[in-house]
Amino acid sequence: MKKVSIVFFIFLNYSISFSQSESSFLENQDGFIVGENHITGKNIVAKTHAFDGEISTFLYDTKYNLAALSINKESSLAPGKLIIYNPDTEEITDERMVNTKQDYSSFHIYEGLLFEYYKSGKYYIDINSGGARKWSTKNMILHANKDYNVAISFVLNTDNTISLIKGIDIPTGKILWSRNMKKNLGLDAMKYLNDSVILISSSGLHAMHIRTGKGWKHNATTTSKSGGPIGVSIGVGLTLGLLTGLYFIPTYPYISLYGISSNILIDNHKIYFASADELVCLDEQGKTIWKQKLSKKKSTSSQLFTQNGTLYLMNKGAVAKGNSILKSGEAYLSAYDANSGSLLFLANIEPDNPKPMLDAIVKGNKLCIIYPDQILTLSLSTGAYVKKQPYDANNKGELRYFLGNNVYAIENNEVYDLPHAELGAYCVFTAFKNLLIFDDKLDIDKIINIDNLCTHSFSIRDVDFFKRNNDLLGIDSNGNIIAIIRDISDKAVTANNKIYDVKSNTLLEIDLEQIFN
Repeated sequence: MKKVSIVFFIFLNYSISFSQSESSFLENQDGFIVGENHITGKNIVAKTHAFDGEISTFLYDTKYNLAALSINKESSLAPGKLIIYNPDTEEITDERMVNTKQDYSSFHIYEGLLFEYYKSGKYYIDINSGGARKWSTKNMILHANKDYNVAISFVLNTDNTISLIKGIDIPTGKILWSRNMKKNLGLDAMKYLNDSVILISSSGLHAMHIRTGKGWKHNATTTSKSGGPIGVSIGVGLTLGLLTGLYFIPTYPYISLYGISSNILIDNHKIYFASADELVCLDEQGKTIWKQKLSKKKSTSSQLFTQNGTLYLMNKGAVAKGNSILKSGEAYLSAYDANSGSLLFLANIEPDNPKPMLDAIVKGNKLCIIYPDQILTLSLSTGAYVKKQPYDANNKGELRYFLGNNVYAIENNEVYDLPHAELGAYCVFTAFKNLLIFDDKLDIDKIINIDNLCTHSFSIRDVDFFKRNNDLLGIDSNGNIIAIIRDISDKAVTANNKIYDVKSNTLLEIDLEQIFN
């Protein structure tokens, strides 16, 4: 089976005009010090690729080793540039003027495909043939599949809803297929059923072959404008409803405030999906195996997960809007026989709590849920409360979200995997950027400052690289820190045992082989 990736394009504030200019490339130099090798005692150095303006945006195509850079001039009135640069050959393969005073647009590069966006149109550029425009569309481009040479676009209405999804042949721009959507609804989720069929949640559930558009549709109600939501700010980057191994993907672009649907869950060749009024189990051809009615009055965004042959639906009683979570509907946990759909139990969660549920995680046979000022656990066998604990947010900040699977702690120069090291415990971030470790009784066992946390970035040979603040730590199989690369930005990417990052007007190229030599 082919490996496929869902790519949600990133939109940035640039406007591009297509006149060529003199090259913005200045020079390459070796030996810029970026860190230390603790084994050899030598400095870790980078090769620098300097340009004639500040690099404001940096994207990197790891398959074709091409950097997409937007260059700003010192004067706010002077035009900038969009540059496609190959650091291996030290050549600019495409360069065009950027006028930041014109209307909104953006760009994205992916597997040799360059897309540029304007209010007046979206363009596909063939960067392997001199940067020529190949075709344009007035629609938004959501996803590109290089294996099938198809881009998926959608018609965005003036009220930020969608009415049509199209498949576009990438080499020619020809419309291959289109699928009508109900108006006044948004795009809730997108997932591959297999390497060639994509599932899209919008006014129901749609399955379509990526190349032909052929497939099926399951009608469902996925929006509601009833109820009076109550908001709570949660801060940038928080995703509602993270569960172990399962991730709720927020709507992008954000379209419907009252989007009521679940994640698309595929398990044992069955598709599970919850809308405002029903939970369904479908086969891969879209035929209904079973369905259960749900209460529209209670329904909000929800999360599906399975465990030991049981399907669980956690109705969050909340919807997301930007950086806030809004209280809406009612929170509950229901359980079903995954094969027959028989209801095993339905348990209401905090019906009298005026604050919204923020996050949830599954550990063993328990579901742990946090509110800004409360943490509680439910039994996955019965839905009954196991433990409920109020939390004083005054000293440590309101609870925010659970720790992900990729976060580690550093103590006494030793790095350890928190989710696995703290078995039976619950790791929760607060508004004050501390990590609280709650034990099985929901008492605080430990407090870890965010400066002592790191995330696993990548591995080369027997060395794992962890990001801590702005430093990248290379740690061997014995847990020893053997290298530190300093001041690495969040834009940095890795490709072919190298790190690419940007500072000011310079693209940095760090060859990691020097750590092993």
